[in-house]
Amino acid sequence: MSILKVNPDSIRAICGDSQQVFVYGFSHCQYGLMQELLPKSGSPIQRTFSGDPESLYSYDITTTIEGRAFEIIYPCKHAVHPETFFKNGVASLVIENVIRQREGILNIPMLFCTDITNNKYEAPNPRSVTTTENRTNNLITHGEIRRAYKLCYDPGVDPEVQAVARQSFHFIKLNIVDDQYILEKQKAPWEQEGWDEAWATRQEDSVSIQKESKEYWRYHVNNLVRKIRGEDPIASDEFLVQQSESIRNVFSKLSAINAIKAFSKAPIAIRENPEFARKVLDKCLSQDAWKVLKCAGDLLKNNLEFAIAVLDKCLPQEAPNVLLYVGSFVKDKLEFTKLVLDIAAPETAWHVISNTNPLFRDDLEFAKAVLQKSAPEKAWLVLACVGKLVQNDLGFIRAFFGKISLHEHGQYKDYNTVFAQVYAELQEIV
Repeated sequence: MSILKVNPDSIRAICGDSQQVFVYGFSHCQYGLMQELLPKSGSPIQRTFSGDPESLYSYDITTTIEGRAFEIIYPCKHAVHPETFFKNGVASLVIENVIRQREGILNIPMLFCTDITNNKYEAPNPRSVTTTENRTNNLITHGEIRRAYKLCYDPGVDPEVQAVARQSFHFIKLNIVDDQYILEKQKAPWEQEGWDEAWATRQEDSVSIQKESKEYWRYHVNNLVRKIRGEDPIASDEFLVQQSESIRNVFSKLSAINAIKAFSKAPIAIRENPEFARKVLDKCLSQDAWKVLKCAGDLLKNNLEFAIAVLDKCLPQEAPNVLLYVGSFVKDKLEFTKLVLDIAAPETAWHVISNTNPLFRDDLEFAKAVLQKSAPEKAWLVLACVGKLVQNDLGFIRAFFGKISLHEHGQYKDYNTVFAQVYAELQEIV
């Protein structure tokens, strides 16, 4: 069986006089074969590149005809999925084109082979590219397309990069006619009807918020283009401040549950930012308010005003959870612990003394208040949590016996000598 040739005129119609090209796409659309055939097509193309992790970081394969190696956007140290390598190849290509435009030489196009004659799969469209359904979401090519879109339109990406990216990507269908492939340009998925709505839905479902900035592709892309312009690099904290509008936009589109998930994955600078934390708190459900505090950075955990805001949003039965996650500065304030007790439900009030600063467990007034607030069936849990001084206080023990039912009295008569004394007093009254 003979290998089909690539029609050179159809290549020129898309790539012009470019002598080099990146080729991505689906294996069933023959993108691998295109990498091999394009330099043999009789078109100007002399060299092809790919984002294969085994080749992307090889000097020989990432050197342009002009002799310059690509600026490689290295994957973050936790990257294990091949998609990360390929997506970073998309960014590397755009950075190379930024350099080329400044030098006045032709861009290197990136071709996405996404359709073919008698295709047994649907071509990429707004629904398929933006879905969060695992099987489709995890397709490597879909991840590459989403990265290409972000390079073109993400407000967190340098404007010069966006402008160059919009000229760099071409989606093609391979039409098999007689003995040749004829390349036909297609609309990018983001140029198709329904993209904006589909992308907005993905943003609502997504929990992918900024990773630590030093492992964050936008951070590397923006600093590389600043280097090209001869500007100083952006410090990671400054970068996060500059990204604030983009991050606000992402949070505004997330669902209540996913807002907390996203917040938990955000950089520490975001998780310590009261403004963003309050936005997440305002959006989340009342039963999840304490989880915002759990995800917050240490500075925010020690912010009394924010802790009170979380407490005000909590459901009564969840209020004691706040004490588990506040910082020591807040936890050391008995008045705050009393606020938690005021809000706590009787069924969970005992958790307040369980979760509080251990020093407060010997505060007699506070222990009595917890006992009074607690449901009778939870009184024994309050007893188990208070300090030894309280367990030997005659007034507290009398209050304890007054809280529990009569048939339970006998269970505690031998707890200690004070319990025995109070039990005897009660027996005399009976």
